[in-house]
Amino acid sequence: MPNQTLRKCGVVLLAVVLLAAMSGVASSVTYTLRVGADNVVMPDNAVLPVWKIADAGADNILRFPGPTLVGTVGDNLVITLVNGLPADNTPIGTGNGISLVIPGLALPVVENPAGSPLPGQGPVFFTPLVDNVPVTPRVLSFTQMTPGDNGTRTYRFSLSKPGTFLYQSGADPSVQVQMGIYGALIVRPANPAQAYDNASTAFDNEAVLLYSAIDPFLHHAVADNTYGTEAFPSTIEYEPKYFLINGKPYQNHPLDPFVQHHDPMPIGPPGGNGTLLRFLNADLAAHAPSFPDTYVSVIGEDANLLSYPRRNHTLLLPAGKTLDVLLVPPAARKIPLIDRRLFVNNNGTYPGGMLAFLGVQGADATGPATAFTSFTPDPATGSSPVILTASAVDNAAGNTPVVAAEWMTDNTVREGAGNPMTGTFGTPSVADLTAFIPLSAIPADNTIWIRSEDAEGNWSLPVPVVVTRGAASPLVVTETNFVGGQKLIVRATSNAVPAGSDTLTVTGFGTMVYRSGLGIYEGEFWRVNARPATVTVTSTATGASVTAPVPYP
Repeated sequence: MPNQTLRKCGVVLLAVVLLAAMSGVASSVTYTLRVGADNVVMPDNAVLPVWKIADAGADNILRFPGPTLVGTVGDNLVITLVNGLPADNTPIGTGNGISLVIPGLALPVVENPAGSPLPGQGPVFFTPLVDNVPVTPRVLSFTQMTPGDNGTRTYRFSLSKPGTFLYQSGADPSVQVQMGIYGALIVRPANPAQAYDNASTAFDNEAVLLYSAIDPFLHHAVADNTYGTEAFPSTIEYEPKYFLINGKPYQNHPLDPFVQHHDPMPIGPPGGNGTLLRFLNADLAAHAPSFPDTYVSVIGEDANLLSYPRRNHTLLLPAGKTLDVLLVPPAARKIPLIDRRLFVNNNGTYPGGMLAFLGVQGADATGPATAFTSFTPDPATGSSPVILTASAVDNAAGNTPVVAAEWMTDNTVREGAGNPMTGTFGTPSVADLTAFIPLSAIPADNTIWIRSEDAEGNWSLPVPVVVTRGAASPLVVTETNFVGGQKLIVRATSNAVPAGSDTLTVTGFGTMVYRSGLGIYEGEFWRVNARPATVTVTSTATGASVTAPVPYP
């Protein structure tokens, strides 16, 4: 009887084991990734050669960086790689062969064709020559490579844990990752609404922030097949000039809304479980993402759940690092994100680089509507300066107060670097934007540009204002100043003939004197109790009247 009981228990246990084994059979998530050579254009119009990756099973569009891959713990990630690079005889010996590795996961099984593992799994070595003498073999690739000229290999990874991973080339990675063979991999736990198998890591939205950089000299050397030669022997003197988030630098481009990368990245509504920010660094150098006015919680590093979250303003993101960070914004607004190591330029031009804005759902992300009102006097009279008036209204965009406005003679001037305009700022509608503009500053195309900014840092696109100038200049105020707390100085010119025959009067202060040696009219008025905001000069000969601010220009 006891033996029969044991046998029955054994049968039951065997059935349980078989059922567990059957239920634990890993499913596969499959991708076909195609690599190809292409270019990217930077904000300064530099055209740089890169390698891009396309998801051939989806839209097959080459992207830089590669597409984000998604799987679940326990899955097999099966990537068929199609190497569209030419199989060149590169000095570094890869022949443009590419492999794939995912730091934090075991090396893949390399197959060709899919389902048939290749012999000799593991690293690939080569023997370099020094003065034509073989030296100690070195690792060329961490696993077997996919040859160029549209060669294919399949890489089978076991997704053993959840988190954020960087997939990248395992062949000469200091070069091939820099060229663009990298992307983000998200491995979800059983509950896809959590970052890890822990309820405290629940999130409502997520965003990938993949940091990288470009050294144009390195990229051109690889494209010209001179990398690894005496001209460019290695990446030791790596000097990136362009700093990217998700393959793009921040750029100030007022002409084309399709390249306004400073438009905020949407991250969902405020409150709740917040947004999971997945940070990755594919650069060769460390970066320091920083939230100047916001705390975030670091919950995972390199796909490892932290025992206790860390609250930080600034994160440390070394080369190859990944971080899982929870951001719970309290209100709808734009959240700035900068690199604390100050990689915020595009080849030396500020602003640029690793500067971004995260747009909480409901945040105002559109600048005010800016409109030209009038010129006084009409520029056709030739008098100078002319007073430009304009308006800025943010009621429809977000009902955010207007805080600044400016005018420029070049619509490519970066936001905030134009000539300031005055106005009664602080409300969503400002009707008295004002600028004093010398006619001599009007460019040859007779067009100036105006724009305004709201309290969320949103600028309107530049609005063109066409100026119709007169040929003559009957009255021009050239300078005003207030010195010593009591002396007002005004200088002007008149085209009245003969020279010096005009009488110029400064309203409220007196008559100006003609300085024949200088060819100008000058007024020096003492015991002025306070600096006037403006002065008005009137010509008796021509009847022209011009108002200028103090000081001017």
